[in-house]
Amino acid sequence: MLDLLSEHIGQRVCVWFEKRLAVGILRGVGDGMLCVDITDKGGEIVRSFIALSCVTAVRTLEAQAKL
Repeated sequence: MLDLLSEHIGQRVCVWFEKRLAVGILRGVGDGMLCVDITDKGGEIVRSFIALSCVTAVRTLEAQAKL
């Protein structure tokens, strides 16, 4: 699963963050984790988010597929 995500580094992705869907830029994957920079509507980075499970990665892909 993380191999699939690594192909999208630098691209915009959707993640569940603080009980809502957020848009960000995928910065990296590795050791079962992924890092996303959450952006505001103008594209400015407002927070970095590190997911510690592949479950979040799966949800990220599912959310992105729905866009």
